Amino acid sequence: MRFSATGMLLNWAILLLTLIPAVVNGLIPAAAGKEASSVVIGLLGTYSAQGFEDMSQLKLDPYMTPGWQIYDDIIIEQAVQMINANASILPNTTLKLRRFTINDPTEKNGATGSLGFASMVALNISQSKENQDVIAVIGDWKVQQLFIGAQIYSYYNIPMCGIICNTERVDSKTNFKSFFRTRSSGRGYGKHILKFLMARKVSRIGIISDASSRGREESDDTVRELTSNDIEVVVLSYSTDAAYNVGLLQKYDARYILVTTTNRAFLGELYFTGLKSGLVSRRHVWISGNTPYYSSALDYLKLPQSPYNEVAGFVWLYGAPLLNWNGSDYPPTYHHLAKSMRANWPVVKQMSVANLNLDIMTDFLAYHPPKAYMEGAFDCIMTLASGFDKLLRENSSLTPEMLSSRKLQQKLNIPLWQRSGYQGIGNMPLIINDVGSSEIAYYWISVKRLDVNGDPVGNIFLTTGQDGSSTYYENSTTLYGSKVANISFQMRLRGLLMVQGRGTMLC
Repeated sequence: MRFSATGMLLNWAILLLTLIPAVVNGLIPAAAGKEASSVVIGLLGTYSAQGFEDMSQLKLDPYMTPGWQIYDDIIIEQAVQMINANASILPNTTLKLRRFTINDPTEKNGATGSLGFASMVALNISQSKENQDVIAVIGDWKVQQLFIGAQIYSYYNIPMCGIICNTERVDSKTNFKSFFRTRSSGRGYGKHILKFLMARKVSRIGIISDASSRGREESDDTVRELTSNDIEVVVLSYSTDAAYNVGLLQKYDARYILVTTTNRAFLGELYFTGLKSGLVSRRHVWISGNTPYYSSALDYLKLPQSPYNEVAGFVWLYGAPLLNWNGSDYPPTYHHLAKSMRANWPVVKQMSVANLNLDIMTDFLAYHPPKAYMEGAFDCIMTLASGFDKLLRENSSLTPEMLSSRKLQQKLNIPLWQRSGYQGIGNMPLIINDVGSSEIAYYWISVKRLDVNGDPVGNIFLTTGQDGSSTYYENSTTLYGSKVANISFQMRLRGLLMVQGRGTMLC
């Protein structure tokens, strides 16, 4: 594929991965001529030192702090080496990383940071002479520190790419104008609900939300989207009282019920209370990004049959990239990257492609799976680099020296990342919206039952993509248990899959 003054590769992660030269002493050698100029990206983390660029100073111990952050660090370093090994990307320019710890060294617990220290680090990067070549940052690993840092970096027009934070709060471009992320927020959730409801010609819906910030963000976004498209929200409740909420839904005859929550127990109490009150039938459609959980505390309901079967017809809305989760079926990009990382970094040599992409390697990581964050970390550095490259190609009067001396900071903005041409590590694609959040696709799963672990078993009947597309499926069965099984689709642009059960009949 060719580069032009205004062009960009459709997905140059694949190009990078096919052009990786032989590894020499653990490093990918830089292309000739790259040393003519350089630009620096700051990497915020839980390090034991401040302001270092040598990767050898990073302690690569997967069993200790910073835990899974190690893998984000490695994949970012890997991406930078691949960029520097390719003379056609940011030609004559070396991309460098400078690491800054967000931990207050005076704290007794080394893994604990402070808002004051995070502010000092952000001001140091933004104002100090020795860091004037830092033109963007990636981080932060703690939400409250991110809120402080992102506002400071935005004041100085320094782009900040986030990997962890998914709250809608930073979607405000008043205080966070330079912040963007490769993760989704609650914003954008509503358009997927809207697409489903409009396809079924639904004009009324009841929405119940829990007290979590994510639940409120998703419900607020959905209400904005639906009401602006003439769909009436007949019930909007933030109460945690299941009986009260069921009473409201009955009073206003809500046939379609959306529950935005991160709490399966909250959803379970609401759903099973509704079941006892006649709100679970073929006349009702229950939708949520979670699935109902039945606990022993609900035994007083005395359900007519096992609660594991009472969820038949429940619609589970699962947000994820539109790709096959089976490691063997991952796009070539993943395999090339996994192979190169294992060759480059001893700490990941024992990780298989499946481990790297969707599983774990230690008990610690069992509670902090690296997959989503590693993809986000890779996409952060690639989006920034592709944006820099795009900017310099669009205007021949702009130079790498101007970029590295912060003379182009006003141009390093969300519209630049949107048009950078970078498509994401997999076949998502990566789409950054106008508030700087990554759009996400959703699988619509009609639940048949819960397995012995309480996990849902069901059929995928619809996907709604980041780009507004939607696809209906027939005979696509997947098991969601303790391990995710293969997903194989037999696509037919027909109607929705009919599900036989006590609950919803989608046909």
